[in-house]
Amino acid sequence: MRAVSAVPTHAVVTLTAALLAVVTVLTDGLVREAVHVVAILVPATVVLGTLARRRIRPAQAWWVAFAALLVLLVNSVGSLVPVGTVDAAQGEGPLRVIALPLGYVLLLVAAYLVLRPFLQRDGGRLVEAAIVSLGSASVLWTVIAQPALDRAAATTAARTYALVIVMIMSTIAGMVLRTAATHPAARPALAYLSVATLALLAGNAGRILLGGPDPGSGDRAIDLAWVVGYGALAAGLVHPSSVALGEPGPSRDGALGTHRLTFLGLVLLVNPLVAAVQEATGGNADWLLLALVTSALVPLVVVRIAHLARLQAAAQDRLTQLVTHDELTGLLNRSAVLAHLDEALDRARRRGAHPVIVVFLDVDGLKAANDAHGHRAGDALLVSMARRLGRALGPRDAAARLGGDEFLVVCEGPAAMLAGTVRRIRDAVSQPVVHGGVMVSAGASVGVVEIAAGASTRTEDVIAAADAQMYADKRHRYGDAVRDRRAPEPVI
Repeated sequence: MRAVSAVPTHAVVTLTAALLAVVTVLTDGLVREAVHVVAILVPATVVLGTLARRRIRPAQAWWVAFAALLVLLVNSVGSLVPVGTVDAAQGEGPLRVIALPLGYVLLLVAAYLVLRPFLQRDGGRLVEAAIVSLGSASVLWTVIAQPALDRAAATTAARTYALVIVMIMSTIAGMVLRTAATHPAARPALAYLSVATLALLAGNAGRILLGGPDPGSGDRAIDLAWVVGYGALAAGLVHPSSVALGEPGPSRDGALGTHRLTFLGLVLLVNPLVAAVQEATGGNADWLLLALVTSALVPLVVVRIAHLARLQAAAQDRLTQLVTHDELTGLLNRSAVLAHLDEALDRARRRGAHPVIVVFLDVDGLKAANDAHGHRAGDALLVSMARRLGRALGPRDAAARLGGDEFLVVCEGPAAMLAGTVRRIRDAVSQPVVHGGVMVSAGASVGVVEIAAGASTRTEDVIAAADAQMYADKRHRYGDAVRDRRAPEPVI
């Protein structure tokens, strides 16, 4: 089914929010609490109806969001029904005490499921956003919330409850805002979700500051925040751009640099420094804040640094691959295989070492394939030969493309094993190569040199000897008309 167009979405959301806002501002008591119930019931109905009519990605996220709205609805309906038992921390019945944090935990899970595709592509930046939002929230808590709770003589249970809610909502808000800023295709839907998270965060913060027991029974501005938040949540699903929530763009992650490590370290220092300043100025440090937020920040920072380190290692691996390997065939390049041969010859000089063989190959027909069928055919010939060599060799053997149509293989091991390797190489390159239904090669000329254990030989001498053996094989196959490229041009 087609998604709802953007203009009606904006219009319906605006009108509904305005209507509920007016009713919220103009009413009081039980009526306003009932409006708050309606403000949750309407978005929950919209979410359920949209899920029933449209295929949504990621669907699990919105089903969890629907469950969160139902739980929060139970919490709000509880404000209309007298509850006999009273919780010491909240002054409410146990069902409502459980329902509110459970609803926000479900919202956190829903937010994670919405953000999961983006986390897979841009996870490091989103973790960074969570770190920044938690650090910022802890400062605001110290400046605004802690004094208000001190004046209200709030219990430790009440402080813990409020702080956990603020931490959860701050984390959601930071990650959603970051995603909205960096993914244009899904930006309108994410903007609605950003409004929802910020409004719900504002509602929770206001409830804490004013000492209101629950949404629907506090200050009008706070109740207005709840109304806007729940409506924006549903609007994020209904907006046409929600289809892009399951299609994140390319990764935008950064690198592990000094400035980023410094930034992450400073975030970790914020809470201890604030606590130290409070104690030094005669105040009381909020050790609950220090313990809870630091316990959340440290793992996040470690995850971020580990993620950046993996990116750095992957970039280093890619650079090493580019420096040491032939781009076309994926084999080692000339400099890498010569370095490997140097090490193999050093090992061969030692007492009890294994012999080394060097195989020099010249592929037949590369120039003819390029001239007759284009360079794509020539490239296919070289790639095919490289793959055959790879299948013929063992895990400790090294194969390289020296350049053009020349390949070099270096093998170490017992003499019998090396003889078997040479046979496999000759068999592999002797078979014709067919590209596009046309035979573009009928083999390769092969030169083999064996370096006995204990022998002291220079790398350039080994290469020259293998090259000479390759030309001897070429002359044997094609006759004396083959000219050795190492010989000087005749002077006329």
